[in-house]
Amino acid sequence: MLLLLATAAGSLSAAPIRTLPGLTGVTFYELTSGVTAFTYGNNATAMTTRLSSGLNGGTNDFIGAPGEFYDVFYSDANGTPNINGEYISIEAYYAGNGAGLNIGEVELVFGVNPIQYATSVASFSAGLNNYLPGNLNFIIDGNINTATGMGSDTENNMRVTVGFAPIEPPPTGVPEPSTWMLGLAGLAGVFAMRRRQ
Repeated sequence: MLLLLATAAGSLSAAPIRTLPGLTGVTFYELTSGVTAFTYGNNATAMTTRLSSGLNGGTNDFIGAPGEFYDVFYSDANGTPNINGEYISIEAYYAGNGAGLNIGEVELVFGVNPIQYATSVASFSAGLNNYLPGNLNFIIDGNINTATGMGSDTENNMRVTVGFAPIEPPPTGVPEPSTWMLGLAGLAGVFAMRRRQ
C-alpha cells in the first residue's frame, strides 16, 4: 500500500508541455552516485508513453541505483498519463535499502531560453519504507544537487508529478508598439532637456 499525498499544483498556461514553442526536450537529474542527467526529446517515446508492464531491468526509461528503475511521461496533475498533459510524472520501482526515486530537478530544454525547472509538486505516491518527507520539495528547489527520497516498496511504484510556472514565449526581436512609444517619449524628453540647456 502506498502513502498518497498531494501538494498545491502549478501548471503551464493550459498548453501541452510537449508543444511549447522552442521546446526541444526534457532533462531529469537523478542522484545516486553523483548527478546523472537523462534527456529525452519532447516527442520521444519515453515521454509520450507510460510503461505498462512492471518496471525492471528490461523495462525502464533509465536506471539509478542497481534495482532502481524509472519511467517518465507527460501526465495530468494526478499522474494519469496524458500525451497532451501539462505535467510530467516520474515513476520508480525500488525494493532495496534506503530511499529510491532520487530526482534533483526536472528541466524543460529550450534552444535559447534560460533554464526552466519544475516549480511545483502536483501529487506523489511514496514508498512504504524509507520515505524522506523533508526531501520532497528538493525536486523544485532549483538545485540539481539535492534530491527527493521517495523510499522503497516491494510491490508498488513510487511517483512524483511536477508542474511548471507559466512560461513566457521566446522573444521575437520586435518590440511591442507600447515599448516603441515609451522609447520615443523618453527620447523626446531627453532632447527637450538638452534644448533648454
